[in-house]
Amino acid sequence: MFRVKTIENKQNCIELSSNNSKAIINLNLGGSLQELILQGKTIIAGNSEDYKNNYASSILFPFAGRTEDGKYIFQNKEYQLLCNDKENNNALHGLVYDKKFTLVEQAEKNNAISVIIHFEEIEKAKGFPFLYQITLEYTLSNDSLQLKMSVKNNDTNTFPFFLGWHPYFETSNIKHTSVSFQANKKIKYNNRLVPTDFLDVNITKPIMFKEQQFDDCFFLTNNTIDFETPDYKISLESDAKNAYLQMYTPPHRKSVALEPQTGISNSLNNKIGLQNLEPQKEYSINWSIKKHD
Repeated sequence: MFRVKTIENKQNCIELSSNNSKAIINLNLGGSLQELILQGKTIIAGNSEDYKNNYASSILFPFAGRTEDGKYIFQNKEYQLLCNDKENNNALHGLVYDKKFTLVEQAEKNNAISVIIHFEEIEKAKGFPFLYQITLEYTLSNDSLQLKMSVKNNDTNTFPFFLGWHPYFETSNIKHTSVSFQANKKIKYNNRLVPTDFLDVNITKPIMFKEQQFDDCFFLTNNTIDFETPDYKISLESDAKNAYLQMYTPPHRKSVALEPQTGISNSLNNKIGLQNLEPQKEYSINWSIKKHD
């Protein structure tokens, strides 16, 4: 039996559940997925108290990663974003990670439960003076979670954008955890974590984390990422035409961030993966997490 309930507390969360699977979505933190349990296994563990530092499961729009000095030029006009990465003087992770979403619909269908949540920007933000709306549809089944993200341009002007998602996946032992994907390029960063060059790679075999530290972005040649821990195995998939993976191991090493993106850090300037959305047009992307036996 599938259920949706609202958790009435200061966090304003929605819980989707079915048997031994559960998803918790925080409406006040950008509609982010703060907990995911599939078939009794904890895939994503909530830690909303540290959200302002780790951006866990945040929705990234109109950019992911960093925008150098918070500046970019679009249609011959320079824009200045707020630099919330104070250490490196960059704008970080977009504008919606802390927006308040509202629940607009819930439904049960095809052995799954779904909710649709919504945010509409009605005030033109510093450095991104455009009006838009974002709709997120989360669908939970017994062994998977799907996220459909839709962006609509409500403005009278075209705007630039790319998207990302920032989930952290739990592991009980990172030394015995692996990730598999196919990639042909890796980004080289400067000391401010801004891309400076690209390195040719040929990644086709599983990567064992062991003692390795990662804060790297890869150009994927296949839209499937497999992640295996001592406790579970999942696949993370996207239907994006251009797919990139930002992979990060936090200092505590109890989880791994696998961030699917449609562009790379500083794309507002380097244009890699950057798209333009015309007035009243809409763009959608689907991401999915599926647990395997």
